[in-house]
Amino acid sequence: MFEFLSVPDRNELFEKVTKAKTDISKLSVYDLLRKDCKHFSSKVGQVYIASLFGPTWEEFSSMPSLVEETQQFISEHGIKVLIVMIRAEAEKFQLFLAVAHGADLISEDCISDITDKLELVKLQKCCPENWLLYEQLNIKC
Repeated sequence: MFEFLSVPDRNELFEKVTKAKTDISKLSVYDLLRKDCKHFSSKVGQVYIASLFGPTWEEFSSMPSLVEETQQFISEHGIKVLIVMIRAEAEKFQLFLAVAHGADLISEDCISDITDKLELVKLQKCCPENWLLYEQLNIKC
């Protein structure tokens, strides 16, 4: 009389939903920056902090439209400093702060205020135009 649809295993369904929810493979740089972004006003202007826990720094920094889409994001939101918190490597949680700035060395001034507290070390890695890269040493996981 009645036909019931088969219901997938709860754990299997949960895994599928979680995978779909966290898949960022089709997101642009702009979308990644706004996905988990907080902002506040400071003495230098608007500061945005984006948390990226999908791609590593190497993957993110090699995206072809990084410079253009970052500049678009900065311009559209009136951002003076954009901080991106991102993992250094896929298997190792090591936080990098990548700072894109829209004005002359404002970012370095802002970062200098928090360098000691966060144990930030400026890295000499090759960075895209207008980016500074710092490693945060005091990570506790």
